[in-house]
This record gives sequence, C-alpha cells and structure tokens, in this order.
Amino acid sequence: MKTITKVFTTAILLACFSLTYAAKVDKTVNIKVGTKTRKYKLYVPNKVKENTALVFCLHGTGGSSDNKQPAFDGIADTTGIIVVYGHGENVKFPFFGNMELPGWNSTGEWSGDIDYILAIIEDVAKNYSIDRKRIYCCGFSNGGMMTYAMTNA
Repeated sequence: MKTITKVFTTAILLACFSLTYAAKVDKTVNIKVGTKTRKYKLYVPNKVKENTALVFCLHGTGGSSDNKQPAFDGIADTTGIIVVYGHGENVKFPFFGNMELPGWNSTGEWSGDIDYILAIIEDVAKNYSIDRKRIYCCGFSNGGMMTYAMTNA
C-alpha cells in the first residue's frame, strides 16, 4: 500500500510541476523606464524553448500593444519563441495635423523608446532564458520605422 501511495503522490507532483512549467503567458506587464511607467504585452507559448529568441513586434501610429500587430502568437506557438508587443507613447505626428497618437520616436537617434526596449529585454531575461544573440524587432508602419531606428541606434 505504501508503494501505491508513493507512486500516486509522485504522479500528482509531476503533473502539478508540468502544468506549472507549461503555463502559457499572455499578459500586460508594467515596467519602469527612467521616471516613466510604460507597458508591454508578453506572450510566452506553452512550449517555450531554453535559450530562445525574443521578438519585438511594434504597432503602427495610433495602435497599441493590445492590438498585437504584427501578430506573432501563432509563430511563437510553433517555434517556442517569446514575443513582446511594445506600446508606444503619445507622439505628435505632423502627417496627422500634429495630433498626438501612440507611436514611436523613430528618428534614428537615441530616444526614450530605445531605453524602453532595452529595459524590456532585461525584464524578460529575469524570468526566461533568452538568447541575446537572437533578439529581433519587426513592426508595422511607424513600428517598422522604429525597427529601422533600433538598427541605426
């Protein structure tokens, strides 16, 4: 009887461990960058790999991290990568009549948005095994320009 109890207890503990390990993360994270609090969406698939790639997806003007554009959740589920959906601050856009809309300071010069992205890398690395040689950035419209700005800076 003791053997059956031990086997049953071990099986339950292993099941609990595997459920904890396999938990999918799809949440909004608040992060302090300098004196500002900013947010991002973090997507970690069920089968995240050790030493995995980290992909930043940056929305276009007027978008948000909630839109998850460009959408990489399915790619993450298939490949085991971690995805971050950034959230731009309000920026004045002359093209839109100097209206302030969420977007990116994509001038190619160092900016608070670059500090924000670097802070997210450190924040994610605290909790997950990422390969710092495989950190990628992509974006839609103004987010694409911010991808270029990151490369330039």
